[in-house]
Amino acid sequence: MKISLSVFFVILAFDQIATSYRILGLFPLNGKSHWNMQEVLMKELARRGHQVDVVSHFPLKKPVPNYKDISVKGTIPEATNNMTATQALSFSTPSLAILIELVGTKSCNLFSYPKIQELIKNPPQDPPYDLVILELFAAPCYMAFGRHLKVPMVATVASVFHDWLSEVSANPMNPSYIPNMFSGYSQHMNFKERLTNFLVMHYLSWQFHYYTNDQLKLINEHFGMNLQHITDLYNDVSLYLVNSHHSLNEIRPMTTNVIEVGGLHLSDEGDPLSPEVQKWLDESKDGCIYFSFGSMVRIETFSKELLQQIYASFEKIAPVRVLMKIVKKEELLPGLPKNVMTQSWLPQIAVLKHKNTRAFVTHGELHSTQETIYCGVPMIGIPLFGDQRVNIKNYVNKKVAISLNSINNVTEENLTLAINNILRDSSYRYTRERTYVREEPKTEEEAEKEGHSIMLSTTWPLTVQSRRGMRDEERGIDVAAVVAERLGYDPDLIRSVCEEIYHTIKPSRTKTNVVSHGDLWANNLLFNNDVPPKCLLVDFQLLRYSPLAHDVAQLLYMCTDRSFRETWESTMLRHYYDTLQETLNMHEIRVQIPPWSELIEGMEEQRLGADITTVLFFPTVLMNDNLAAQLMNDPASYVKFYFRDKKEFVLLNMKEDPIYNKRINEAVIELAELASRLDQLPKPS
Repeated sequence: MKISLSVFFVILAFDQIATSYRILGLFPLNGKSHWNMQEVLMKELARRGHQVDVVSHFPLKKPVPNYKDISVKGTIPEATNNMTATQALSFSTPSLAILIELVGTKSCNLFSYPKIQELIKNPPQDPPYDLVILELFAAPCYMAFGRHLKVPMVATVASVFHDWLSEVSANPMNPSYIPNMFSGYSQHMNFKERLTNFLVMHYLSWQFHYYTNDQLKLINEHFGMNLQHITDLYNDVSLYLVNSHHSLNEIRPMTTNVIEVGGLHLSDEGDPLSPEVQKWLDESKDGCIYFSFGSMVRIETFSKELLQQIYASFEKIAPVRVLMKIVKKEELLPGLPKNVMTQSWLPQIAVLKHKNTRAFVTHGELHSTQETIYCGVPMIGIPLFGDQRVNIKNYVNKKVAISLNSINNVTEENLTLAINNILRDSSYRYTRERTYVREEPKTEEEAEKEGHSIMLSTTWPLTVQSRRGMRDEERGIDVAAVVAERLGYDPDLIRSVCEEIYHTIKPSRTKTNVVSHGDLWANNLLFNNDVPPKCLLVDFQLLRYSPLAHDVAQLLYMCTDRSFRETWESTMLRHYYDTLQETLNMHEIRVQIPPWSELIEGMEEQRLGADITTVLFFPTVLMNDNLAAQLMNDPASYVKFYFRDKKEFVLLNMKEDPIYNKRINEAVIELAELASRLDQLPKPS
């Protein structure tokens, strides 16, 4: 991806969050589990000052400022606590024709509902909508709203990225190692599995678009459009927010308009445990097993034979207790063991966070399992339908779950064995101990104080298993500490000051935020004096909102030495500021430019972060070409440098390369000096 350097500093130059938008949210699916993600997203946008109008089956119980419910509750039976075992098992073999009819076409039929008709025929004009956000599941008909209102669309996907979305979003779909969402395969498939995966993935994609194309009739009828095929509407989607995360759902290529936001719905805030459940868990000194099949499936509707096997297993594990979600206790098979408590509803995260909860018996629904991993509880998976097989298999591969593979495999012996393995195997106990405690604030008040959102506040235990884990940043800090000690500085001071980097990359609450490149240095600038625009900016993986001085400080520290900055920094900043003004005027962009003093203050606030960045990255980016080639070409050296310990290589290169030695020593010395007067440094605000 390339963009002119001058235009880069202009496009979206000022924090768009400062301007409120009117947003239409379209969530016609009647499933509570899907709604969890959408509700958090829309409430957070409202909290940030945007006016959101939300079509859903789940109006808020408590009013939220800037949030308007357009309720369609009651138009379709709510898919909550009403799926029987027979219905659940009928979905075990996926039929997109049935799925689209049940939850897709029925949702599209709501176009005739008066409140939806009002949105179609008389959408608000004071102000009009600026954006449409909708869930893409089985009702792509709702994408017609974006074209009808002539506004961009953001699509949410409540599961992993659907196979049928890859083609229409131009996202890479490689069935040789990306399993289809219903397969249960891992990324390590044999030839037969790859062939099957290829055929099924393409068949599902064709089947989905074939059956959803029938929704064109409703689109053309209600919107007066004359579309040739339903897939044409996908061209209007600007961004996909996908409820997946590479630490759980494997690594796969994603285009820049497909963003993983797995765990967006997670929050420590929620309903507390009832006194009865709190007492039960507190007294479960030998541990408690939590058993639930989510917000839809009713466990009490399974066969007598199956429930008897489950009862026998639970009785056998006593004195370990069991907490079981049962919607209608009167329909539950008699003979429940004494060590089992049932409740019609439970605040799941509160249950999972309790210190005595030792395992979760689950069908593998994505939101529930994300919550479980967030709380560090191992799972016993009994997948029923949909993507649950794939989810559970991924967790087994990550060593956080045991799978029974199917409800048909649930016997007293198998279930008891799985529970005992969880309870007795120390590696599963370690699951909770290794859970990485997120650094984001836990309340909205703390979020405001810290200057960033809790909306995307998930840090996965599988990505970073503990703060002691050897992450790449920590390996860089280890190098800086060793160099500092060799120069006579306190290595612990260097280690502690490097933590300040997290404060410098957040949006500011007092200064103008701009779209920042986030990785601005010489290798991401391409020059060609013969062809306009002469300078191109590349590599936008670290794009973020941050103060005006963030990129400038990083560029100066990464690309110049200390003596140059001491002589020319003020001149360079003045030139940048003047050029910014000239460029804005040239393109006739009328925005309020921050005063010169804000750039100067921002530079001082960003100085520490910029120097930390150089300390962390200089050992790699300034390395001698010969040594770098040696590292890249030798697998053992490559793994050691990038994943284990890079000190040996760095110190060797410092000994052999005077310039490399000078630049690293210089950066560490300046960092030590800044650290020694940390209390006096201006803090990012």
